Amino acid sequence: MLYNLNVYIRGDNMSSIPFSRISRFWGLKRKIVLEKKTNARAFIVRSGSIFYVLKRRVASLPSRSCQTELLKYLVQSGLPVSAPIPSGSGEFEVKIGKYVYSLFPYIEGEKADSNISNATPEMAEELGIFTGRLHRVLKEAEGSFFERTNLLKSLTSAIRYFNSTGSFFSRSDMEMIEEFFTDFYKLYYKLPVQIIHGDYHPGNIIVHEGKVSGIIDFDCATREVKALDLAYLIHSVFAEFSRMGSPSLFLYLLPHLLEGYCLENTLSFDERESLGYLLAAISIIQIHYFSANGLSDEANFASTVFRWIYLNNHRIKEKSGLVLTRSKKAV
Repeated sequence: MLYNLNVYIRGDNMSSIPFSRISRFWGLKRKIVLEKKTNARAFIVRSGSIFYVLKRRVASLPSRSCQTELLKYLVQSGLPVSAPIPSGSGEFEVKIGKYVYSLFPYIEGEKADSNISNATPEMAEELGIFTGRLHRVLKEAEGSFFERTNLLKSLTSAIRYFNSTGSFFSRSDMEMIEEFFTDFYKLYYKLPVQIIHGDYHPGNIIVHEGKVSGIIDFDCATREVKALDLAYLIHSVFAEFSRMGSPSLFLYLLPHLLEGYCLENTLSFDERESLGYLLAAISIIQIHYFSANGLSDEANFASTVFRWIYLNNHRIKEKSGLVLTRSKKAV
């Protein structure tokens, strides 16, 4: 999740992937070959003319069978997600050496972060519609197999780190930060909680011909306030606009995203009120992670993002509260 950024051990030795053995385990007639590495734990592969996504994790990390069950449920509910393919023995994961492998169908399209600079109100609404639908289905999947996480604990840990080390933020900065979040501590516990994606950014959303064709990477699925998925999506888009030197552009798209969401789901007044605080909390947690790991450039950029959000929270609230003409489910 956004405040657990080091869950997976990185590894780049693609030559160690036993493609022949994996092909046999899944009963593929033609040996899979590597097409593209998407990150250290996911690879686009091909067997003949059929594409798949091969994922691996270090065997010492615990398996989360609840993710498999959730993905199967989402597929049965008609959502375009990629559920793991059972091997010839019926297992969804196969251990080979120090890694555990799983195979998924490939979803056609491009990641939504491939062309954010050309984002349109129509695309923002489409993302909102899909997110609202996703949350509506996830709410029905409620169960005890997903632990409740708490954003405030990560935010509090970050603030304590800055106060105790005296690093990065000045004393006056810390007073400003603590005052800013005072109301959020009460507001947070009023927000609806359910299963959420947990890593909901454009890189995990697949788009094809102007429509969302799929959602991937539920590895961070958890029980949290549902507005956090929206906030993480908004924060990711805002960060890209900031890198382009046009941070205010996301405010133009924000009402359309929320309008689309409310066509499929509901957003309470408290949830709309919380978005600015959630955006700021994400930034503070990222600054903590980057600064604690010596990533000064990343920490400085995250700080720039936070300061803009802090100074423009009133504009974010204004845009978050704007209900467009077709919205019927904002409460």
